[in-house]
Amino acid sequence: QQSVFCIVPAGDSAVTTRIFSVVQSMCIPVFVFDRDFLPFADLVPWRNVSLHLPSKDVLRFNPSAPSANNPLAFLVAMARKEPERIARMQRGLARARWHLTWHRDGEGVAR
Repeated sequence: QQSVFCIVPAGDSAVTTRIFSVVQSMCIPVFVFDRDFLPFADLVPWRNVSLHLPSKDVLRFNPSAPSANNPLAFLVAMARKEPERIARMQRGLARARWHLTWHRDGEGVAR
């Protein structure tokens, strides 16, 4: 795993398979849609293990603009300045990953 953050754009519904792929890779999801209707919200504390970036901010992203105007610059700053927060979110993702994985013995959300 190389990426700390993964951008998760909206899909056809709130339960896009991208969510499961990102969590399985232990990459902190950065949702570009509202986090109010994410899957298994009763089991996964999404607000503690993910971030939200308004789609209007992503749409105005200009890679040649100064970093102050870069809506993704806060991710770089967070990775540098808040390693304990990143670690806490990744520990939460590890717990969430178990809930979002099908288990042969019938435990977890698949039962």
